[in-house]
Amino acid sequence: MKVLLHTETKLVLRHYPLLTWEFTVLFLIIGIVTFLIPIVDSDQRLIAHLVAWIFIIFTVFFALSKLNKVVVWSFDKSIRTLFVEERGLLNTTVSEYAFREIRNVQIETELDQPLYSISLILSDNRKLNLCLDYSLFANVAEERVNCISTFLAQC
Repeated sequence: MKVLLHTETKLVLRHYPLLTWEFTVLFLIIGIVTFLIPIVDSDQRLIAHLVAWIFIIFTVFFALSKLNKVVVWSFDKSIRTLFVEERGLLNTTVSEYAFREIRNVQIETELDQPLYSISLILSDNRKLNLCLDYSLFANVAEERVNCISTFLAQC
């Protein structure tokens, strides 16, 4: 996650889902390599091709999933609004949230995982996740939570 802009009136953060991209590329490579394995027996070739197609289908699934989107968060004090832009391979969506809807900024983690995500808790108890793939180290997550919290506190 990277801070693109941090001024008095604007804070812009971008997150690339690198961990998900790595899995997508890994599945694609495994699928292609499985196709290229020279097999003489037709039954084994059929099984190898079936496995290859399964990996390629998973690759397409990962490439098109919500986890694979680049997320840009733009906090704008001048209009007291947060814009969340999610860019995927096929589409881009933009959502708006008023600052008054944001109750809290917190660090999220999955059980027994050393990686973290950042979430905004909204007034209706919904969560907006900044990085869906839980790919932040603890120190980066804490820095970004402090940055967002400080920015919002100055409104």
